Amino acid sequence: MKKRRSNGEGGLSWDKERQKWCGTLRDTNGKPHKFRHVDKVEVINWLNKMRLVYSSLNPLYSYDTTLQDFAFAFIKNKAANPKIAESTVNYYTYLASKLYPLANEVMNKITPEDIDAFIAEADLSASNKAKVYKFLKILFGSARKNNLILENPMDIAIVPEYEPEYDEPFTPEEIKLIITKLKNTPKFLRYYALCSLESVIGARIGEILGIERSTLNFEKNYCKIKDAVKADINGRTYVGKTKTKASVRIQYFDAGIGKILQDYLAACNVDSKYLFCTANGTPISVRNMQRAWKMILKHANVRYRSFHYLRHSFITEMFIQGYAAADIAAVVGHSRLETTNKYALRRQDKVLEIAKTAANIYNIA
Repeated sequence: MKKRRSNGEGGLSWDKERQKWCGTLRDTNGKPHKFRHVDKVEVINWLNKMRLVYSSLNPLYSYDTTLQDFAFAFIKNKAANPKIAESTVNYYTYLASKLYPLANEVMNKITPEDIDAFIAEADLSASNKAKVYKFLKILFGSARKNNLILENPMDIAIVPEYEPEYDEPFTPEEIKLIITKLKNTPKFLRYYALCSLESVIGARIGEILGIERSTLNFEKNYCKIKDAVKADINGRTYVGKTKTKASVRIQYFDAGIGKILQDYLAACNVDSKYLFCTANGTPISVRNMQRAWKMILKHANVRYRSFHYLRHSFITEMFIQGYAAADIAAVVGHSRLETTNKYALRRQDKVLEIAKTAANIYNIA
């Protein structure tokens, strides 16, 4: 398809193949966005609307822009793109808050030495230093694309040393112990129901906290995951969208779990929209659930790993049981199989078992 050359940052052309007008506009990262419609006026209106959005991001084109202004203009641009997940915008906002005092410097005057000194002296964990470094690479890469800087200091800045630690997932025996301890402690009825459900669906912590009672179906034994409890940059709890579109799903469970949930709801005297809630009927915050999880593990005398490791453990066990990655991904709400495979953590006992099996196959004494 031949197109008329775009004028400036965007343009209008006739898509002969689709028989529609096509509006093309590059965002501040240089990425083209397209909108097609049979009505030429609709496309022109879209172009004008998007130009207005991008024109508010002038800091991305100013040579006197500080790193702070550039970062937040960059984030604002991402937020305006419907294809960018809300969680990504929140993550970038969090990282932008960690850029001080470097954030006050004019971007085209920042040197590799400035970045090295900032990373070395920053009061951040090794993990956060690595995350901030990657965020700076994204920001300076975008600045270079916009010709805001002639050279990218991140090309020769020192990469901070960080080796992520991957802990062992919970074993089936540990999970059984946790659930048994909760079952035998009446005051933990809510957490007994919550952990029982989590152990068989492998949901994200925010997803299980965001399940609504109205989505429960005890005849067919399923619930719907469509929202997630989150925390904003200031730590305030809110209910928002799930991480990805694939995360919105029908989540099945067996009759035994259904009975546990029914018993829990029968004993719960709090009227709430949410399956698991506080005494006031509001959703449990992620932070409070993490605190409760520490208490639960201590009560069960099980070594601490974060609540998210229940999800890791679920995926790992389903792989061990021989289920296909595509089926597991559908259950846990992953949009890419690569993500499912990444979360399938190895279990040391299975690694040793594989070694013994291999030795037996080849009759190695």
